[in-house]
Amino acid sequence: MPLFPSAYFPSIGYLKVLNKFQDAQIDLHENFVKQSIRNRCEILSSNGKLKLIVPIKHDRSIKLTSGNIQIDYTDRWQIIHWRAIHAAYAHAPYFEAYEAEIKDCILAKHNYLFEKNNVILKMIGTLLDISFERKFSEIYQATDSEDYRSYDFLNPAEETKIYQQVFSYNKPFEPNLSILDVLFNEGPFARNWILTDQK
Repeated sequence: MPLFPSAYFPSIGYLKVLNKFQDAQIDLHENFVKQSIRNRCEILSSNGKLKLIVPIKHDRSIKLTSGNIQIDYTDRWQIIHWRAIHAAYAHAPYFEAYEAEIKDCILAKHNYLFEKNNVILKMIGTLLDISFERKFSEIYQATDSEDYRSYDFLNPAEETKIYQQVFSYNKPFEPNLSILDVLFNEGPFARNWILTDQK
């Protein structure tokens, strides 16, 4: 059974691999891994790659599973994320086409991180006409040959097929960013980066 972590505005690499396994499960019973795709994504700003991190509530004295991680709304992180995305992609060809849906998704309040990530996954699937809906794990499962929970989807070994990015005129191509990058730049054609192995 292929096992995947939950992911916040996942990378192209994550969605590409997830799409290969219709029987994959999102594991909510793993110990939550900090500084991972579970609560962060990378976009391309005028200054280079920028990490957007969802703050979480945590008790250092206990280990929490991914399904029990609550989002911390002490700071206005949603506004910060949206402003960063707007600054980075306002001049992208398809920004206006997806602006409202992405903004609403970010500003919507969810208590648990996996809930927010699942709404994002469904929305991306709807926009790209690809079903990313997967079952959640019911119990913890030990590592097997199709375990992607510890895979670094922010820095995968596989390169991303090149496309025109907002700042390509004076910067080298940045591969495997959040799906937001290819979505705003390529629009509905972004599905080609998920469905093909072409480079």
